[in-house]
Amino acid sequence: MELQLAIFLHRIGSRSDIFNICSKFGIGEGTVILYTKRIIKAIIAQKNLFVQWPKGEKRNHVHRGFQLIGGFENVIGVVDGTHIILNEKPSKSPELYFNRKKCYSIHCQGVVDFQGIFINYDIG
Repeated sequence: MELQLAIFLHRIGSRSDIFNICSKFGIGEGTVILYTKRIIKAIIAQKNLFVQWPKGEKRNHVHRGFQLIGGFENVIGVVDGTHIILNEKPSKSPELYFNRKKCYSIHCQGVVDFQGIFINYDIG
């Protein structure tokens, strides 16, 4: 499992093309794609366990946290986004992935609480 995670992180965290990753890890192109899909499925399966919108007392705790660090009242989270750059143009509906920065990417938006812990995210 560690090898699969390492390959996944290398694939999304660098600008290396898939062939460079194959060479670096001594595996085939299909294996890189398979490992990437497995890790994505594992992350999605665990989302509700780790990424939760604060409710009840936890929500009050988050409100107090933002109040203490910046004087912000009734704030539940901070939003930011980034683009995950794709190495190549997608074969299906490439126009959906072409962004304002003139490259192909998938957009990721996250919401964190006052401690920087994700409480929501959306990728698409």
